[in-house]
Amino acid sequence: MRWFAFLARKRPARNLSQYRDQVLRRLHDLLYLYPGGRDDIVNDYPGIFEVIRVSFAQGNTPQYAALYMAGSILAKMVEPLTADERAFIFGQLQRVKLQTLRAATRDVVAGNSGPIEIAFGTLVFGNAIVTATTLLDNAEVDQSAFDMFESEISGALVGKTSEQRSFERVSSAIDNLENALHSISKPQLCLAPLAD
Repeated sequence: MRWFAFLARKRPARNLSQYRDQVLRRLHDLLYLYPGGRDDIVNDYPGIFEVIRVSFAQGNTPQYAALYMAGSILAKMVEPLTADERAFIFGQLQRVKLQTLRAATRDVVAGNSGPIEIAFGTLVFGNAIVTATTLLDNAEVDQSAFDMFESEISGALVGKTSEQRSFERVSSAIDNLENALHSISKPQLCLAPLAD
């Protein structure tokens, strides 16, 4: 069965139209419970098409572009919430079990309004995190893209501004670069005379 694994891979987009469709499909997966419906995402954020165009030109994968946009949109959705509402969602995300989250999401999608102990905001964010984790597990995005996504939404939920979140990501990247440079062994200067 391993022999045919290559058949399951998505073919890369050949043009901007295909790329846009792939990005929007992934974005819809990540924001499946978007308030007002997934189709409202492009109405609420018309700049998405410019981001898609730039991402295509830069050679980013559709999954990366969708993950980047989903993180930004989720962070933007948090802005009007009170500190208590953000803390409640953040706390639930830390405590809820994956199976509970999936079951509650299925109930909401099916229209069941039974007793749900999870806030809708928690379901929105939780579904996005579960989907992003699946992208990571399937090697459709790398760890750094997932970390950026997670940093963006967790930072927003704890009340950090976009400038603070951006500064922390840049600082982290610089720290990682410095650590990598320090781990490289320095060439040794040889003072022994050269043999003739």
